[in-house]
Amino acid sequence: MSSDDESINIALRRNHDRSPLRRGPPPPGPHFIQTVVRDVRDHRPTGYYHQPSGHLGPERTVVMARPRSRERRSPPAGLPPRPPPGAPPQVVINQPLVAPRRDYDSDYSSDDSSYVSSRHRRRHRPHRSHSRVRSRSSSTHSFISDARDKWELQRANEQLAALQLANQERDRQRQAERLHSEALELARLRTDIERREREETQRVADDRYRDRYELEHLKRELARIKQREEDLKEEQERNKRESLIKASEELQRRKREEEEEEREKQNKLEAEHKAALARLERFDAEQRKKAEEERLQREFELKKLEEEKREAEERMRKAKEEDRIKRELELKKLEEEKRAAEERMRKAKEEEEVIARYKAKEAERIEKEKEEKEQREKEIQRLLQERLIESGLDEKEIQAILKKEKIKREEEEKQNNQVARPVYMRMSLRHLEPASLDYYKIEWEYDTTPGYILVRRMLSEHEQEMLWEHTRRIRVVERHPDEKVVLKIKDHHRHRSEDNFEFVRKKKSRSRSKSPGLLMYLAGGRPA
Repeated sequence: MSSDDESINIALRRNHDRSPLRRGPPPPGPHFIQTVVRDVRDHRPTGYYHQPSGHLGPERTVVMARPRSRERRSPPAGLPPRPPPGAPPQVVINQPLVAPRRDYDSDYSSDDSSYVSSRHRRRHRPHRSHSRVRSRSSSTHSFISDARDKWELQRANEQLAALQLANQERDRQRQAERLHSEALELARLRTDIERREREETQRVADDRYRDRYELEHLKRELARIKQREEDLKEEQERNKRESLIKASEELQRRKREEEEEEREKQNKLEAEHKAALARLERFDAEQRKKAEEERLQREFELKKLEEEKREAEERMRKAKEEDRIKRELELKKLEEEKRAAEERMRKAKEEEEVIARYKAKEAERIEKEKEEKEQREKEIQRLLQERLIESGLDEKEIQAILKKEKIKREEEEKQNNQVARPVYMRMSLRHLEPASLDYYKIEWEYDTTPGYILVRRMLSEHEQEMLWEHTRRIRVVERHPDEKVVLKIKDHHRHRSEDNFEFVRKKKSRSRSKSPGLLMYLAGGRPA
């Protein structure tokens, strides 16, 4: 390798989390750092390519080589500095690593060869003109600019590739986490199913082992009983043989004695022999009876054991059937609870809709009443102003009355002998009923203008509101005399912020009331 060669080594190492369950934030974009390694004999400045050295990363290494510069001067001052990297990942730089020379494109090769030949000619021909040197400097400057542009383009491409790799790695880690969680859930379900199968298999094996043990126990007991019967039978036969032997010996002895004795005792011997035979028959009968009783006892015990076995099998079958029925009942209960929950949600939704409609109507009614009240107040102000104008008051006094201020009447206070004029208040029949005035015992008379009445004194705002409210009640009763609307509030302590309302309209009464009319009662009348 030549002493003027330069190489750039760029290393990028990214941390990967091996565990799919612990994944940190995605790594930022790659940050490339380059190191210019030059020969110590070359005293040319490194320019903006110089960076501190590090160590080579294990995962990704990008090595770039740039052609050597033939000029012994720094890069042009007009080149912008490199922007500082922002939040780079873990980046390490290999210590001076000299990359092998590579073949460059035709432009670089042609420029390099032309520049080498020009330097060779300059060494051997120092008498050339200074214009050749300036042309070589400009070509070298353009070559450095092209190399830097290509290097920046390659660096941008590598950063884009690193970002794509980071996104792919993040997607892969998310997919791995999801697959791992699904695998854990499947493993848990599989373990639960295997445990239940093992328990069921163990229970069936225990039942089979218990049945086998009981059957073997019964077989051993039956063999023992049979052996005992055989032993008893052999003992009986042995006793019988011994008895027969003894009896025969006794007979022979007696025969010998009888032969020795007189023939007169022959009948006695025969009688004794018959008695012995009778005793032997009784003994045989007793033995047969005892054997029959034992056989019946064994049959009874066998039947009892078989019955117990059938009962055990029946209990097992009933237990399985009860378990099945219990599971079915639990499933039905869960379904009913689910349906009940859906029904509660539906009712709650309907109640919320009813409440929302009611609140909307209430808001509309309140807004409408507010507008009506404002219109009434404007109408009252207008009527009051008209009456005050008709009464002969000037504009200042009228404004003072409307603003509820005291009127200064200096001239009227001086004229004590002047008689005060009566002040009437004209009100519209559209908002006031004469029955309300009669109920509160307020003097009034009809105005000359149709649709108005004259109140013989000024009414305060409180009295006006009271009269209007009384008029509204009278008109509501006249419009719906037999209907009643009840508002019920349900409170089931469900800890809900919404209010539950239920509207109930009472049906009209079919029987006619014998009591006097409400209008007459409010007007002060009494039944006859």
